[in-house]
Amino acid sequence: MGYEDVFEAVRRERGLSREEFDRRVEELRRRLRYRISERGAAMLVAESLGIDISRLLRPPIVGRVLDVGRVQRGRTRYRLFTLVNGEGRFRCVAFGEEHIRALEG
Repeated sequence: MGYEDVFEAVRRERGLSREEFDRRVEELRRRLRYRISERGAAMLVAESLGIDISRLLRPPIVGRVLDVGRVQRGRTRYRLFTLVNGEGRFRCVAFGEEHIRALEG
């Protein structure tokens, strides 16, 4: 797996050239004696530049909502729901008022 998506995030937010980004990735891999993949090094470089890589690590699941449970109360309100797409069936949780409203909308 490459790291084009990581570079695009860096380019958009920091304007770093591809050559400079690739140089930093390779430098990090060399320092770590190539014990890390190119993608892993690219993510660490992006994170060191202040880029939020959480969406790259856990991309959103897109699909159709099948079932929505009732609102639960804990420290934060949440709602359980089931989502399905071509890859499978997923049990999901919407935390907080904003996400609960988005699920209801």
